Amino acid sequence: SPSPPPSPPLPPLPPPSPSPPPLPSPLPPPSPLPPGPPSPSLLSPPPPPPRDGVRSFYIYRAQSDVDYPIGNHNLANLPGVLKYVHSEVVNAQSYDSGVCTRHYEISRILRFRLDFLNPPPFGAGFGPFVAFDRGRCTIYECATQADFWTARGGFYVGCQKAQQLGYQGAAWYSLAGSCPGEAWERKGAACKRLQRGGECAHSRRPDGSPTCTWRLHPMGEVRLDELSRLSDGGYRRYQDYCDAGHAEVGELNNGQRRSQGGVCFWDKPGDPTANAERVATVEAEFRRRYPESPELPATYDCQ
Repeated sequence: SPSPPPSPPLPPLPPPSPSPPPLPSPLPPPSPLPPGPPSPSLLSPPPPPPRDGVRSFYIYRAQSDVDYPIGNHNLANLPGVLKYVHSEVVNAQSYDSGVCTRHYEISRILRFRLDFLNPPPFGAGFGPFVAFDRGRCTIYECATQADFWTARGGFYVGCQKAQQLGYQGAAWYSLAGSCPGEAWERKGAACKRLQRGGECAHSRRPDGSPTCTWRLHPMGEVRLDELSRLSDGGYRRYQDYCDAGHAEVGELNNGQRRSQGGVCFWDKPGDPTANAERVATVEAEFRRRYPESPELPATYDCQ
C-alpha cells in the first residue's frame, strides 16, 4: 500500500485532549462535474447518531479497483488524500500490469465515515500517528515493543498533520488492526487472537475499550478519471489517455514531459487557492453523487 508521510518520534503520553477548535467556514462549491450514476454498493446505512464522546467525520483513501478490508492502514482527510494523489499518483505512470496505469494502479478516492473513541489516555482526542506499510507499523517503538499498544490503553486512532504542497489542513490518520506489528503474510491466527486491533467487532459502536476504538462505514467513491474529465477529450479510460502520450500533469516525477491532453484539474501544484478549489470540487461531487449522506465535520484537529 502507498507510503504515508514519515512519522516523527513519539512524544510522551498526552493528557486528555481538549475540545477541538471550531471548524473553518466551508469553501463555496464550484460547478459540479458532469452527471454520473452513484454507486449504491459502496454505501452502507448511516449508523445511529453518535453517543457522547464518540466522534464521527469523513475519512478518505486513494485506492485501486481492488477492494479489501481496512485495518493497519493510513487514511487521510480530503486535503490529505488529494495532496497524496497530486504528489505521488497523477505524476507517475506504470506498465507493471501490462497496461498503462497511475502509480499503484490507483483509480479512485474512497470515502468512509469514521466513528472513533480512543482509550482513556487520549479519550475523544487522537493519539500519536503510526505509519503502516504492508500491514505492519513502521515506527521503532511499535516494531520493537511487545506492550506498545497496551501501554497506551489499547489500539488507538492516531493523527498527524501533513500540510505539504499547499494543501492547508491536510492530515493523516492511523487505524490499528489485528497483529499490527507483522506484515500481511506473517499475521498468524495466534497473533490475531492476542492482538485484535481497534476495529469494533459485530457492528459495535466504539466505546474506548482497548479493542473497540474505531469503526468505518463505506460512504461512496469518486473516480480520478471523472475528476480529470478524461471523457471530455474523448477518452473512455485512463489506459487510452496514457497510450495517446498524455498525463494529468505536464511533468512526471521521473522528469519526463507529457502533453496533458486538455486536462487542467491538477494545474498549479503548490498553489493554496487552487488546492482549496480542488478540495471544494471533490466535496461537492460527493454531495452530488450521494445526497442522502449526512453532513459531518470535515475533520478534527490532531491536537
